[in-house]
Amino acid sequence: MGDQTTTIDETSSPNTGTDEIANANFINPPTTTITLGSFRFFMKMGYNTVSGTNKNVIVICKSDACTTAFTADEIVYFESFDASTDGTADAGAGNVRAATAVTLAATSGNEVVTATTDVTTTPTAWGTTHAALVYYFDRPR
Repeated sequence: MGDQTTTIDETSSPNTGTDEIANANFINPPTTTITLGSFRFFMKMGYNTVSGTNKNVIVICKSDACTTAFTADEIVYFESFDASTDGTADAGAGNVRAATAVTLAATSGNEVVTATTDVTTTPTAWGTTHAALVYYFDRPR
């Protein structure tokens, strides 16, 4: 398993992202789906490269393949999380971003993120063209 300073599924590590997540020894491991109200979302972990640096991410998607855009009703949850984490619901700023595309590692069974196409224009409202919430949880974006 990689040390605490590396990113999930970093290629210099002999273990895959799936190995690192499986070996994390969660007392109560999360399922890949999260239910909020009447909506079900899929949680993924991995990394995204930002300005040449790999950064760990938690990604929330509407579909397992992270290809389905959110509805206006679902976006309310992400605006709330964004505002709670970053201080404002701006899909293009801070450590919580919207993404229009997510790349999942083929060998991970759609569980490990290897890249995201984040919204970078700010200010940007959360919208129905976004397919994922991307949370940079251990290093500032």
